[in-house]
Amino acid sequence: MNIFEINNSNIITHKYYYQIDNFYKFPEEVEKFFNDSPPYVHKWSTPNSLNTVDFLDISHYILNHEGFIETEKKIYELLNRDHTQAFKAIQTNYMKFINLKDNYKENFWWPHIDEHASYNCLIYLNKTPCDGTNLYEKISDNEGTEHTKPWQSKNKYNILCNIKSKYNMLTIFRADIYHGMAVDSDKFKKEFRKNQVIFIK
Repeated sequence: MNIFEINNSNIITHKYYYQIDNFYKFPEEVEKFFNDSPPYVHKWSTPNSLNTVDFLDISHYILNHEGFIETEKKIYELLNRDHTQAFKAIQTNYMKFINLKDNYKENFWWPHIDEHASYNCLIYLNKTPCDGTNLYEKISDNEGTEHTKPWQSKNKYNILCNIKSKYNMLTIFRADIYHGMAVDSDKFKKEFRKNQVIFIK
């Protein structure tokens, strides 16, 4: 059994992003795979990082998983991209807050672009819906770095749209659109926000 087998490839088109519902055939097996795989602390080497102080930002990075390579190839084909350029890497973003306070009321969490990719794909793995992902229009630049000053004033960005998360939903958006985790509550003080991320060249 390939736990990364695609269940549905019907694309729903929105103005700024694409959506595929019920993407994996065996999403709970995918979750178990990540639960059984040791993560690493994301950008652990960043000087003066607040990771593990104010928040816990961890990731998985697994290369050359045979089943996932086939799935990644099919996503490239859906987007008419050259699958020979695929990263062949399983990656996740798991986030949990230690010290959240009310930072999210006046700030957005680190809007950014991903210069090494053409598209970003996120697969949401939380069974209860969450705030999802914001796409932004940038007004002015960030200050600091992702792990030293992750909260950026809402005056610096306008929200283009909010992508509401659904369990086992794949969303696809251009990597050169500013984007970031949407935080509008303290939900992730109690549990991890769990995504798989796939970068498409």
